[in-house]
Amino acid sequence: MRLRESQRCRSRVMKTLSINICLVIAMATSTVSRADAEAGKALFNQCAGCHAVGPDAAHRFGPHLNGLHLRGAGKAQGYDYSQALVSKVAEGLTWDAQSLDAYLAAPMSYMPGTRMAYPGMPSAEDRSNVIAYLAQFNLDGSVAGEATAPAPARAESIAQKRPLARDVAVPEHGVFHLGRPALEAEVRAWDIDIRPDGLGLPSGSGTVQLGGELYDAQCASCHGVFGEGEGRWPI
Repeated sequence: MRLRESQRCRSRVMKTLSINICLVIAMATSTVSRADAEAGKALFNQCAGCHAVGPDAAHRFGPHLNGLHLRGAGKAQGYDYSQALVSKVAEGLTWDAQSLDAYLAAPMSYMPGTRMAYPGMPSAEDRSNVIAYLAQFNLDGSVAGEATAPAPARAESIAQKRPLARDVAVPEHGVFHLGRPALEAEVRAWDIDIRPDGLGLPSGSGTVQLGGELYDAQCASCHGVFGEGEGRWPI
């Protein structure tokens, strides 16, 4: 009788410990996931010059990345993918955490012929954070788990008429007064010029040998093997 009571008591204790451990692990995992996504958001600035995410995301040099895990590889409507990616998809490529990690580590090695002229993200932790950030976005650009504001009623949008061109002040910038001044973030995304003394290089380090390999793979066909220029392309 005492033995049975002891066994039942031990069983209850073990069950309680198991539940508590599961709760602690779940809370820790949730915290890490949020931290990873936040870190990935900052790292995504490296990608924002060519890719966009969010409700208003559109294709740039690369496709928008909304719902990347959901839509399938090479399935963004209206984007002309490289033959290298089309071939990979035909071989069975799908975007998941493992394949994205391998691609981000060394795009040109993982997919020879890709148009993504990015040397790669060497840190496994950074790659994991970026993947966690991208995994938040649904196909419509909304963030999973966040409430979205309802769309305005059609009657309200019609009532708010746009002003006529004659009633809008002519901008003062530029020669033809078209468009708008570029935002600081937009300038940084396209500011890729580098001086001979190295000013303008991104943070990090590299080698002449690796630079030569990247140049041969991505630049030589237009700018010449020795930088002499080919056809109409400059030296």
